[in-house]
Amino acid sequence: MKNKILLATAIFFSFENLFAGELIIYTELNPPYVIKDLKSGKITGEAVKHVEEILTAAKIDFKIMAQPLKRSLSIVEKNADTCVFPVVRNQERETKFFWVTPIAVSSYGIYSLEQIKSKLQYIDDLKQFNSRIGAKLGTAVEEDLIRAGVKVLTFENYSQVQDLFQGKRISLLAVDTKVSEDLANKYNLKFFEVMLLGRSLKSLACNKKIGPDKIELLNEKLFESFRKK
Repeated sequence: MKNKILLATAIFFSFENLFAGELIIYTELNPPYVIKDLKSGKITGEAVKHVEEILTAAKIDFKIMAQPLKRSLSIVEKNADTCVFPVVRNQERETKFFWVTPIAVSSYGIYSLEQIKSKLQYIDDLKQFNSRIGAKLGTAVEEDLIRAGVKVLTFENYSQVQDLFQGKRISLLAVDTKVSEDLANKYNLKFFEVMLLGRSLKSLACNKKIGPDKIELLNEKLFESFRKK
């Protein structure tokens, strides 16, 4: 009986130690998935709410910080007790991180500010625009287009989109469908859907020193959250 009590105590102590430290969670502002309230400074949004839900369910202390995705990926790869979201899980990143997925599901498309006369059905049809397709640096749609041999003009912030169109530097925008709706509302733009490209899963990518046990628990809590909905 004494041995059983000691074993149970050891298991409980090990479980508690699993979550002893605070996780630093990096993200990039990307409405409506990640939004920063200008008055309070609080980071909110669809993806943020989901990440907070599973971390709270796992009883993990965490802090969310906003900064560019490229910088966050570099930091998380090198530093323990750090994660970044929402990230596209691809072959290049696969072995660098442990993954909690999917945090969000995105649909991507090609949009313009005027009706396109030529019929566009396939990705190869986009090659005629020769670098006049805008895409945010590091997004899944940018990576997919480049892999398909389509030349794109990359930018770092969606606030640049209106100026890029007005300056005729781009004729088309490759973007998440929900982000296109947010941009249309924010800048009073009217987008025409030219082509739907597909869907992408967004994930939480974590430094590998966090350990597989914690990642397994987070994926369990993620699965539970989907089951409740």
